[in-house]
Amino acid sequence: MDTNTSSLTPILGNSVSGVLGEAAAFFFTWDGFIRPAIMAGDVKDPKRSIPFAIVVGLGSAAIVFVGTAAVTLGVLGAPSAGADDLPLLAAAAKAIGRWGTWCVLIAAWTAALGELTGDLLSASRVGLAMGEAHELPGRLGAIHPKFRTPH
Repeated sequence: MDTNTSSLTPILGNSVSGVLGEAAAFFFTWDGFIRPAIMAGDVKDPKRSIPFAIVVGLGSAAIVFVGTAAVTLGVLGAPSAGADDLPLLAAAAKAIGRWGTWCVLIAAWTAALGELTGDLLSASRVGLAMGEAHELPGRLGAIHPKFRTPH
């Protein structure tokens, strides 16, 4: 079987850092789907709430992402959007000016902080479950008697 590695260029990108960047993006988004499973024990009526939250969350995200892409393409045009490293930032700067740039940056910072907070919550719940099951060594698995939280 004769293979041509240059045929993989669209998949692998121009460098290993491109592949690693996409892998990071994939795992970042995958983390959001595992969080409901981790938090199911703390959710009231999880059989009803979690499927509803997933459908509403995915639907809302799809509307926002498609809308953002449509506005970005409408403001910049396909050639400019494809040539720019940060097309969303460029579209906001072109459409709104300096305030548009700040709006995009503040939204990105807020999203990053929200993700970090969610990760802390998920990690603490995993630690609690492992501590209750005595799967952590000694002090790491200790559960506070009054607050029922991991030390």
